Amino acid sequence: MDYEDIQEMLYADPDDPEQQDEYHMKLWFQSLDPDAEMPMVSVEETEHGTSVVWQVTFSEDVSMEGHTFRAGDMWELDAALRQSGEFWLIDNF
Repeated sequence: MDYEDIQEMLYADPDDPEQQDEYHMKLWFQSLDPDAEMPMVSVEETEHGTSVVWQVTFSEDVSMEGHTFRAGDMWELDAALRQSGEFWLIDNF
């Protein structure tokens, strides 16, 4: 997932059949608890940047791709980060 994918997800129209996957991803991300701790599980330097894995907690129940996450469940997310000048960019999420 990259910048364009994130934008499509954020602005997904729930009534557009072609945007249903993006809309469901939006709901999935909205179900994460922003106030819960998000501990880093691993950080690894690679030739393409830095790979980061961290743990998130769900604040409400949500289903995605046949799997239901319940409030309080935890999940590991990962992203690749690369430095561009003084900024860090999410290269893959």
